[in-house]
Amino acid sequence: MPDIFTVGERCPLGCLAVILVKRTTDQKVFAWCGTCGLAWAEPAAETWQLGDHGAAELHAAIIANGSMIELASWKDIKKAGLEHIARPAEPFEDWPEYLIRRYNDTYGLQSG
Repeated sequence: MPDIFTVGERCPLGCLAVILVKRTTDQKVFAWCGTCGLAWAEPAAETWQLGDHGAAELHAAIIANGSMIELASWKDIKKAGLEHIARPAEPFEDWPEYLIRRYNDTYGLQSG
């Protein structure tokens, strides 16, 4: 199972953890709640407090802009300057990978 990195305790709407993902086209790292779909283009600018959804987009598709998404690696996170807010998730299941596959499948996105 790949490393999974999160921000905050949970989604500001009270969902599960918000994971750090990246666009495969240009490696742009952003935060995404795969449960409710909210996404944040600039995760470092957010408070990650319950009820404060900040500059969230209504869906990751707006930030992904037609690109597939995948989990952001620690290297990606450091390159994006987000290491101060990223935390390793407790990998108890493959839910982040499932949500990413579901997103890419829903929008007909394939690698290559």
